[in-house]
Amino acid sequence: MGRGEKARYRLRAGWPVTMAGVLAMGVVLTALPAAGAATSAKPQSKVVLRFMNWWDADRETWMNEVIRRFEALYPWIDVRNEVQGWPDRSSKVMAAFAAGVPAELTMVTRSELAALADLDAIVPITPFLKRDNVDLKEFFAAEIQAFMWDGEIWSLPLPSVSGEGSMYFFNQTLFEEAGLDPAKPPLTWRTLAEALRKLTRFDPQGRIRQLGMDTHPPMVVHFTYVNGGQVISDDRRRALFDSERAVEALRFVASDLTQKAQGGAAAMDAFLAGAQPVERFVQGKQAIISGHPSVIVWLLTKVPADFRWGVMPAPYNDLRPDSKSRGIAGFQWGWGYAIPKNLSPEKQEAAWLFLKFITMDERGAGYFLLQQGRPASIRRFNLNPDYLKKMGPNWPLIIKYLDNDVAFPVLTVMKDIYDTVINGLWSPLAGAMEPDVALQRINESLQKILDDYWARRSPGKK
Repeated sequence: MGRGEKARYRLRAGWPVTMAGVLAMGVVLTALPAAGAATSAKPQSKVVLRFMNWWDADRETWMNEVIRRFEALYPWIDVRNEVQGWPDRSSKVMAAFAAGVPAELTMVTRSELAALADLDAIVPITPFLKRDNVDLKEFFAAEIQAFMWDGEIWSLPLPSVSGEGSMYFFNQTLFEEAGLDPAKPPLTWRTLAEALRKLTRFDPQGRIRQLGMDTHPPMVVHFTYVNGGQVISDDRRRALFDSERAVEALRFVASDLTQKAQGGAAAMDAFLAGAQPVERFVQGKQAIISGHPSVIVWLLTKVPADFRWGVMPAPYNDLRPDSKSRGIAGFQWGWGYAIPKNLSPEKQEAAWLFLKFITMDERGAGYFLLQQGRPASIRRFNLNPDYLKKMGPNWPLIIKYLDNDVAFPVLTVMKDIYDTVINGLWSPLAGAMEPDVALQRINESLQKILDDYWARRSPGKK
């Protein structure tokens, strides 16, 4: 499929709402409960809580520590950490609910969360948030937007969903060698294209030996939103990916960045040769990569001690006054946690307390994400001095750019939407199809997916 990239792009999702919309729902915005508040809860009879999740490898150890801390606060709750294998992950989730034997708390993608809500198989957490006076403004805005569905909030995130496309990491040494100032990275589409021309180097045979930046379909989506466009409407009923702004974004990535600045898709494919761009980046062979938070662990563990890297926001289109740097939270990823319907009141309360601890408590969510070097969804957790000590001087910029994100609209058919967009963009990126023609075809397919979904959805649903 080219560029060693296509296996990287998997399903993810979210639904944009404004904070005013959240307020209108009646969710009270006050201070988060104090860290020690949980200890004031009255002891209950023993409750066993099964936690179905995919936090494997080192993360299982860290999650076990989170569970130990939680059980110290709530000694009547016994959390069983049921770590699953990745093959057939989604099928396992849906089969457990279909059989009527789901875990009391299950780790799910946002599209699965919406599907389970459609099936009336889970409960929203909006009543718990209201009861506990949770201040939703403590979170990055996209984190709450990402889990809105039919006027309810169904989960809180772990890890954060923000950071997809909102920033890029760059090699400061390669910038200097190309005559670029690392203190002034490219902030606009025009200056980005100019920088890539200087950063991309060829051997005498015309083969790339140093790449400026890999280009790929999700980048087109990111730049569409930077350019003021959308893939689908906020109400999730209309496909909008054939707009002039989307065409501009695709043409910019396919022509200005891929073809003109870096020798074309074929040369880029040959250079990457099945490798992940982050591998080329840490090897000093690629100057810029998309700065998704999951990449940070590579920078912490796989780069030489003298490797110097910086962070820059997603460049905006300087030809459009309303274009601005932003990311799209959840187009490609996003984990939530589902509480099944029909649990006993004791088990439902235990599930909520644990969900709250792993997403909102610094001893839970803060600890777990710090171990991984990933941003927390709650802004103030990221101000922990241990983060700066572990992550270095780029950390404040990473947190700053996370706040630019908007959430991608969530739907149960998100996988179909995602696959249609990604698969449809490879041909124009390779120069095999005109951008406007490609986007028209993609948009027609997207509209059919949306129409089919709403046509078969229960009439009682919104």
